[in-house]
Amino acid sequence: MRDIVQDLLGNVFLLLAVCIVARRMPRRRLFAGRMALSLAMVCALRFAYFYLIKPPWLAAASALFARELLNTLGYTLLILLITACAAFCFEAEVWPALFCGCASYCVQHICQRLYRMLSRTWLRQAPEAAHILVYIAVAAVCLAGAAVLLRKLRVDKIVVDNKMLLLAVLAVVSTAIALDLMFFRAMQEGGELLQLCFTAYSIMASVLIFLLLLGIVSSKRAKLELDTIKEVLKSEQEQYYFEKSLIDAINIKCHDLKHQIALLEGPAQRELGDELRGAVNAYDSSFHTGNIALDVVLTRESFSCGEKNISMTCLADGKCLDFISEVDIYSLFGNILDNAIEAAEKVPDPEKRLLTLDIAQEGYFVHIRVENYFTDKLIFTNGLPDSTKGDSLYHGFGMKSIKMLVQKYGGSLKVYTKGERFVLDIMFSV
Repeated sequence: MRDIVQDLLGNVFLLLAVCIVARRMPRRRLFAGRMALSLAMVCALRFAYFYLIKPPWLAAASALFARELLNTLGYTLLILLITACAAFCFEAEVWPALFCGCASYCVQHICQRLYRMLSRTWLRQAPEAAHILVYIAVAAVCLAGAAVLLRKLRVDKIVVDNKMLLLAVLAVVSTAIALDLMFFRAMQEGGELLQLCFTAYSIMASVLIFLLLLGIVSSKRAKLELDTIKEVLKSEQEQYYFEKSLIDAINIKCHDLKHQIALLEGPAQRELGDELRGAVNAYDSSFHTGNIALDVVLTRESFSCGEKNISMTCLADGKCLDFISEVDIYSLFGNILDNAIEAAEKVPDPEKRLLTLDIAQEGYFVHIRVENYFTDKLIFTNGLPDSTKGDSLYHGFGMKSIKMLVQKYGGSLKVYTKGERFVLDIMFSV
């Protein structure tokens, strides 16, 4: 009776593991009904295979581990069945669904083997109810651990596209199942200690396979993010040269217009000249930090601040940034100020819609500090705030590109909150 209950609970835990692995995938309509139907299908097919099917050649070939081979085939089919359930309940294509099937089975297998170790040591004389409660507790711990490991990963066709590697993982899982069953049978006469050692090995093998699956996703995500950041930086390089030429042309024209306005005589002409001079000054670059690229960025961002009623205070010695290329300065400060302006724009209090930028050399160090008020609830991961735009896979590249550029020049980046203010500190040694 206990085995049947545990098999039923094992099926439930398998589908819960699928929900954890695929939790960021879109769910199909009638999700609860699909999950219930999947559970009923898994229970029925698993019971039919493991309890009703008795091939006539099984008894004659028992010495050749036929039962274990049959069970291996059954568990491999179970993985494929769980894969089908994942595709049935979530909007998942074949390969992401196969990933979910393999990862979910590994989690459930770890749970089964941990329970086996406990049942053969501490639970020998315990009643059946205690066994079931311990099994549920172990499963809860395993599922919680999987959820923690997967909390930042999104499994989809973008990050799960290595089909050959996934097929290899499925083959490895099937082989591990076969070895687990065969060696466990062979070790049954070798004593309790040997059985426990092998069970521990089986758990470690499942853990390693599960971590391999996570590595597939995380490495693909890292490559995707790096490629995206490179494309963003390339686009920003082209944008920099365009804006620089545009601002240079505007400044030249403004300079000429000022001289022409100065030639106006008479009270009416002077009044018109003052009005024209004010209009021209609005378009004339007022930033002369000693670094051309920084002047271009500050000019652009000052227009943005003016349109959004944000006050920007800047104390910058641009000459101390000469060790950074113009394109990288444009990208670095463009992303920093874009993030600060985006945050300040959401602040309802007009007196707090401001940001400050300080750039100065202090001895052998160049210190960059940006402060602005913010209203969003920030969550930090690896020292950087998560994107506030929802999907971190497709957003949040601004802070990542800032970090990459700072590291390129051997600097250190620190971001933190200080009351209602967001602070970004960068330090370079020169």
